[in-house]
Amino acid sequence: MNVNIFLKQFKCSHMEIVSMIERGDVEIIGKERLLGLQKILPKEEEVSMLEEFEGDKEKLGNAEKFYLKLIKLPAYRIRIDGLVLKDEFGDTMANLLPNVSAVIETCKCLLENESLKVFLRYVLHTGNFMNAGGYAGNAMGFRINSLNKLMDTRSKKPSVTLLHFLVEEAEKVDTAALAFVEEMTPCLTVASNLTVDSLAAEIKEVKDKVKSLKKGLKKSPSDVNDQLKTFVQAAEKEMASLDESLEKITELTKKIVCYFCEKEKSFKLDECIHDMNSFCDNIKRCQKENLQRKHREEKAERRKKREQGMTKKHAEHTSAKKESVEEDCIIDRLLKDIRNGHKLRHTRQ
Repeated sequence: MNVNIFLKQFKCSHMEIVSMIERGDVEIIGKERLLGLQKILPKEEEVSMLEEFEGDKEKLGNAEKFYLKLIKLPAYRIRIDGLVLKDEFGDTMANLLPNVSAVIETCKCLLENESLKVFLRYVLHTGNFMNAGGYAGNAMGFRINSLNKLMDTRSKKPSVTLLHFLVEEAEKVDTAALAFVEEMTPCLTVASNLTVDSLAAEIKEVKDKVKSLKKGLKKSPSDVNDQLKTFVQAAEKEMASLDESLEKITELTKKIVCYFCEKEKSFKLDECIHDMNSFCDNIKRCQKENLQRKHREEKAERRKKREQGMTKKHAEHTSAKKESVEEDCIIDRLLKDIRNGHKLRHTRQ
């Protein structure tokens, strides 16, 4: 059934399809149809069954007739596997190379970024000040995975943590103190979604396919070698370059372990990169929330001053009105006393 579905995609004879495979016409066959063909290739027992069939071959089904034509093509399996690998190789490398480069670039940033060094030193000094006199005071360093715990230490102000304070104070001292966040975010974002083991496994899988193809070409006809030999040579060079990149990652990992005084046996580069990515995200969050809080406080201060000004004006107006009323009351009392015949007392000269 699967073979018949595949054959319906072609408006040509079985022999013409086999001729396309023989010529290596990937563009005419099409990438999707080529992958479909690879999945329906006959198994060894099916090939044996067809070769041993002695009945009327014209009475066989459409799928069996196609298989009979296909298995007569020398090295048909190597041809199809090679064409699929050749077609997929470019896309595979286009995915692998940027990912490997992102991990290498992230490792270099962790080791060389000056702004990161300054901020980590600031974190250490602040921690020693807070823990002075205790068992955790006078520390020489801290684990990378403890950076995200800075969000767990909270102040009396709502939604303000130790990291909010550190970010605010660092920006007061030096506006470039947090430059590492923007500098490292692009490579951290990519690298944090990868693992070195998965990269190595993917590279090994492609490399094994290239080796298998090269081995198969040794037993294949000359026309197959002519089609795929150049590709195999180019692929081997690119795979060798990827192997060098993996060795570079291993070398940088050892340097990071030494630089940050981590334990070599338990250290995992993937976890370190993930922690640093989360740390940078938390810093950006703190910067945003600090700015919002500053605007709220400034707005509240302006409102407070405005209310104080209105209260002061109201008090002055009330006082002036009271004095006026009091003056009017004194004059009325004097006039009343005069009318009643009371003698006014003279004041001392």
